Amino acid sequence: MREVEVNLHPGRVTLIHCQFCGEAYRFNGLDSSVVCNRSESIQNILPDLAPEYREMFISGMCPKCWNETFGDEE
Repeated sequence: MREVEVNLHPGRVTLIHCQFCGEAYRFNGLDSSVVCNRSESIQNILPDLAPEYREMFISGMCPKCWNETFGDEE
């Protein structure tokens, strides 16, 4: 399980499994209701979270699977 520090909601944890490889990601300090029941873009809700982790809330694809599927940005 990979750990990602968000610290937006201390004491809360959101667990997401990649829809492609099944690897679990634990987002420490994040309340799942904020990102699952959102009315605005994930970029506005979590501006300080790295884009590769925000993508998990959009497509369910982890950074490793994204890179294997689409390649690096460069």
